[in-house]
Amino acid sequence: MGPRRSWLVLALGTIGVLKAQIDSQPAALIPDVPPPPPTPPLADWAAEAEWPDDHRGVFLVQATPLALASGVESCVPPSVTLSQAILETGWGRSTLATRYHNWFGIKDPGSKAEGVWLDTVEGVGVPARARFRRWSSPAGSVRAHATILTRDARYAHAWEAWPDGPDFARAIAGRWATDPEYASRLVWLIDHYALDRWDARVADASPCGDAMAMADSPSD
Repeated sequence: MGPRRSWLVLALGTIGVLKAQIDSQPAALIPDVPPPPPTPPLADWAAEAEWPDDHRGVFLVQATPLALASGVESCVPPSVTLSQAILETGWGRSTLATRYHNWFGIKDPGSKAEGVWLDTVEGVGVPARARFRRWSSPAGSVRAHATILTRDARYAHAWEAWPDGPDFARAIAGRWATDPEYASRLVWLIDHYALDRWDARVADASPCGDAMAMADSPSD
């Protein structure tokens, strides 16, 4: 695990511990606790975008607020969340997306979550059948997507590219999908629709910015 990833894990863990400690104390005993930072105006940010006036725009209007919220909470660049959701669902129109709210092709090993078997394509046009996870709403799959990217060691190297969305997408592509063109497809979507327009702002609003800055600072 690289130093930037180590700082990220440490920062997120520390934030959770401090929150639990604060929540467990009577209010009268913690008068000096500073107020939480203001909530980023995610709805206003999302409303800034002008999308195509067709099914693409419909999907992006739905997906953008979820991607922005995920970015602030988990530090995953919104451009990565959006480009993967577009590519994996065919702009939200796949059966896996419309019926089972799985936006990222996340498979179910059959251990805990209730899965669904569907035909799919692996690699370069190789038909296959796989078991996929299902959720009651797209928000569930967005949270799962962030959990995988922040906790699965296979993607730890991608945080060296944070918060650069296209580079982050390139870093995860070979391990997320078997399509050899997956990375180039993600980057094309990011560039063509300017999906990275919020990446820097979300990074500044997330708890990861300070941790990454500390990781980049020379040690004494």
